Amino acid sequence: MKGHFKSTIDELVCCAILGLERSRCLQKLFYPLLAHGGIVDQSRTKYQEKIIKNYYRNLDAIALQKAMEQVTELFLTEGKKREQTWKRLIANLEKVGLPADQIKHLQEQDDPAVIADVLAKYV
Repeated sequence: MKGHFKSTIDELVCCAILGLERSRCLQKLFYPLLAHGGIVDQSRTKYQEKIIKNYYRNLDAIALQKAMEQVTELFLTEGKKREQTWKRLIANLEKVGLPADQIKHLQEQDDPAVIADVLAKYV
């Protein structure tokens, strides 16, 4: 428990210093160390380590896939559900790498077809 608390604080400090969100911070800092054997957690098997490495390696693709799924949801939702879908979509668009001003512009347009066209450029 104590070690977990320390690593979480270390992660938060790194994120604050770099001005990154947590997942981006982990991807930039800890994945390269894992890939080169710098950090090895003895409680994980090699198979588990491989899964973790692949997850961080494919984080952008995962965010893109989720964003495309949420665009589909935007076509079908209304009201409060649509607002919640937009919140999740914005988070994934940031992970994909869209600039904040472009995300804001897409949200103002509120047109799923336009968002789909933008995401098609990343595929």
